[in-house]
Amino acid sequence: MMIKLCELYGSDYLICDGSNPLITDSLAEEMLLYHIDVQFQWQVLNLYNQLCARNLCHSANISALSGGQKILLMIVLALHSRAKKLLLINVFEHLDADKKKSLKAYLDSQTIKTIRYIDDSAKSF
Repeated sequence: MMIKLCELYGSDYLICDGSNPLITDSLAEEMLLYHIDVQFQWQVLNLYNQLCARNLCHSANISALSGGQKILLMIVLALHSRAKKLLLINVFEHLDADKKKSLKAYLDSQTIKTIRYIDDSAKSF
């Protein structure tokens, strides 16, 4: 399925898969992978801390985060990346009902990026 999605969306979209949200244990390394400029890294931390009610710092070891927290971090990083279009796959299934609603409302309020979802549980709002 991922190969087909890459063929369909790969050249236009940043594909974010909730099944594999992060590839390192370091927040600093993830920010580098998403090409987050240094002057915007505090915005990533602020938004993540707001959505998760958690105090994550730049030097955090992110391997200790829960699956849902990793997915939220992936989304926040993607929102602050240079990509203009995001394809979010399976991002809602590991979140509790309150987090799903608040995340969906936040994503729907975004006007800068085009966001598409592939996730059956997203229909349950």
